Amino acid sequence: MTELSIKLTGEIQDSNFDEWKKDLIKQIKATPTELSSDDEYAAADDQVKQFKAAEKALKKAKQSALEQAGDIQTLFDAIDEVSAETREIRLTLERQIKARKKQIKDDSMKQGLAAIKAMIASQSADFKLIDHSEYLDKKLLEDAVKGRSSLRTMEKSVTKLTEEIAEKIRIRSEQVADNAATLKKLDKDQQAIFQDRDDLLALSSEELAATIAERLEVAGVEAKTEAEPKTTKADDFDIDFDMDGVDDDAIADTKSAYQITIVLNCDKETADSVEKLVTKALKKQDGVESITLSEQTA
Repeated sequence: MTELSIKLTGEIQDSNFDEWKKDLIKQIKATPTELSSDDEYAAADDQVKQFKAAEKALKKAKQSALEQAGDIQTLFDAIDEVSAETREIRLTLERQIKARKKQIKDDSMKQGLAAIKAMIASQSADFKLIDHSEYLDKKLLEDAVKGRSSLRTMEKSVTKLTEEIAEKIRIRSEQVADNAATLKKLDKDQQAIFQDRDDLLALSSEELAATIAERLEVAGVEAKTEAEPKTTKADDFDIDFDMDGVDDDAIADTKSAYQITIVLNCDKETADSVEKLVTKALKKQDGVESITLSEQTA
């Protein structure tokens, strides 16, 4: 399109508006308003810019004409008419472009979120127990597609983000596996103070080590404190099972069953402690089938 020019001195002396208008109307009529392919959307994006420039030129020309003459209503009406047509087609295209871009963004974000969920699903059962919100934050995906105008640039940005998250998941998964191995090494009688296993798995190696040390220390201090005022705690029983004098072959040849009864006059907590000590001392001894604790009734 040629540059619009209007000069007035009480009457129109020089103007190429009619020719300029014909060119613009021709362009408007030739512009498709129903967009489908990516090429059409790209072309429409350029046309929107041209129509916006045409509106600006018309507004500027009208203002220039107002400053040059007073009685030019016919010209103004024509300018307003073509300006309205230009604005209408521009808005029609812009609405479709905006909707298309939103659709592309939404699709890209959905694909990225699905990929991240698939990564999490492929990890170990222990990893699935920890919080994954930092990987599923939609704002990360929104920031990734923000400012991207084409499907290709959005996909590229989302792919880069998912690769970064995948690496974080890999590192975290290894850390969780190490934590699980550390917790598994704890003695069975220590498991009671580590019931919050899901939360412990999510800690760093240093945090887990510090937590274990702290809880074991506190548990040891509490056991000692509770034992002091009582004289019937398990710690007061000096149990030392020396099996060196027992003939293992003789035990193996003997088929009869025997039972050793230990009667304790104490509370339930102390009885439980003694049972644990006896079990720990004899559970690996050949010939010992079972060790049970029961309350003696009158």
